[in-house]
Amino acid sequence: KDMYYLFDPYPRTMDGSRSMKTGKSCCLMLLNTDTIANAFTKNWDFLPVTTQFYIHAFKVLKLKKKKPKTQIVCTLSDDKLPGALVKRKILKAATPSAQGDGKSVTSVMPVE
Repeated sequence: KDMYYLFDPYPRTMDGSRSMKTGKSCCLMLLNTDTIANAFTKNWDFLPVTTQFYIHAFKVLKLKKKKPKTQIVCTLSDDKLPGALVKRKILKAATPSAQGDGKSVTSVMPVE
């Protein structure tokens, strides 16, 4: 399962709450970005609203798209790109008055 990991080097209790005297650094496993925001809010909730704090480092170890929409392709020629526009020959549709040989289908109608 995809998780977010938040390492906090400052003293924390066993449940990850702030500790003034004793405690250990901790690594929180979080499900989404909202829980990351809640962890920040919980740990800095004791400070006055006007107090500024800094995130000293933010490291992304792995990013993964669930459904990639496009593929980046590097090439020197634009004629072999996947999805490139290709000139296609337009065929005339068969008309009801057209005569066939009786062995092939000349027009296809949708089934209702």
